[in-house]
Amino acid sequence: MKLIKKIKLIIKKKYIMRRMLSKLLVKSEDSKTYAKFCEQVYGKNLTQFNMANMEQINKLIEVLNLDENSKVLDLGCATGKISEYISDLTNAQITGIDYVKNAIKRAKERTLNKSSKLIFQHMDLNNLKFPENSFDAIIAIDTIYFAHNVRKLIGKLKKLLKQNGTMAIFYSQSIKPEESKKLLLSNNTKLAIALDKNNLKYDCYDFTQMDMNHWKKSKEVAEKLREEFENEGNSFIYFGRKYESENWLEYAESNRNSRYLYHIKL
Repeated sequence: MKLIKKIKLIIKKKYIMRRMLSKLLVKSEDSKTYAKFCEQVYGKNLTQFNMANMEQINKLIEVLNLDENSKVLDLGCATGKISEYISDLTNAQITGIDYVKNAIKRAKERTLNKSSKLIFQHMDLNNLKFPENSFDAIIAIDTIYFAHNVRKLIGKLKKLLKQNGTMAIFYSQSIKPEESKKLLLSNNTKLAIALDKNNLKYDCYDFTQMDMNHWKKSKEVAEKLREEFENEGNSFIYFGRKYESENWLEYAESNRNSRYLYHIKL
């Protein structure tokens, strides 16, 4: 009976988290104040909920070298604005997936006139339903953390790529005070280990210092816009961004985090 109760509690928590995330993603896209937040923190309003500013996203586009013949999978696309930005710049066909139904619904509605280049599907990255050899490139911007098993997911992504396919994955790693800082090196992160176990080679770009600056700015801008968030009835967005910023700053200021863009080629 205790086990059944525990399972029911886990299911209930997951359901609540999905409801909260669904509300957050859609409300944030509608918020004029959050648009200001993104413009000031990331450099452009793409309704971001990750650590990648425009310099980092443009670096991702540069290393992937996409064109009109590229078929791309974007893991965890939320409301699809980053997918849309990348497709508009490169003319690539992008399939964005996310496990939040309302986010996918919003992405489809907003990009209806671009449906030949932008495809959005409700899907969990832990249960990808695509044939092997489906994509030329795979993008994961701070979404690999949601994998139940990183090594298994990377193995699946490898199979989804066509011959000479490529992946671009943003990944940040943090450690406890008692853990070795060697775990922060680009070849020692959980993602790097998963790549090695799948016999995948990669180039790595270090954005650790930029990451600390990002969280400082995120906290500062959230505080500056607090009243505007409150007037919109979106205080929960302010508190969420403030808490996340303070949490990551604690790691950054004690040199207990690192951030990289991994570019993987088959």
